[in-house]
Amino acid sequence: MIHDHAKWGPADQVGAGNLLTAEKRLAALASVKQGRVYDVSHEIFMGAPYMAPNQTPFLMSIFGSWRDTIKRRRKMGATNDAGTNLERIEMTAHVGTHIDALGHFSKGDMLYNGNCAADVVTDWGLDRLGIEHAPPMVTRGLLFDVAGARGGQHLNPGETVTPDDLKRAA
Repeated sequence: MIHDHAKWGPADQVGAGNLLTAEKRLAALASVKQGRVYDVSHEIFMGAPYMAPNQTPFLMSIFGSWRDTIKRRRKMGATNDAGTNLERIEMTAHVGTHIDALGHFSKGDMLYNGNCAADVVTDWGLDRLGIEHAPPMVTRGLLFDVAGARGGQHLNPGETVTPDDLKRAA
């Protein structure tokens, strides 16, 4: 189903999220029969799944070790030798499970609702159409166990899901 996003106006930053009304949330909650919970999250760790070439792996390294911090503090006059290990984390926002913002995907230089990417995307993130505008999402959904349909426990890093995978899992 294709939604007419223009009906929400040129300043809209929610898109189809406008359809997630209180009534729809209540209907989704009323449809629960068994109360099972399926964790679809991914732990973020060295070796976490990612898709090359645009996504980079999660990396964690020591930015400052106890030795270095003690030396720096001694130079500043400290005498208690309190050392710290400071980790530095580098990753793209596509490591693990997530929901994309409306400003994440473009067709050419155009984003959601007729916004030009040059006007929205800055060196410090999205000027608008960011994920912070997404409403609470309680709704019905479908969970396809593609890895199980393939005979495994999980997908390997870089594996893609095809339409045939979804048909088999369904």
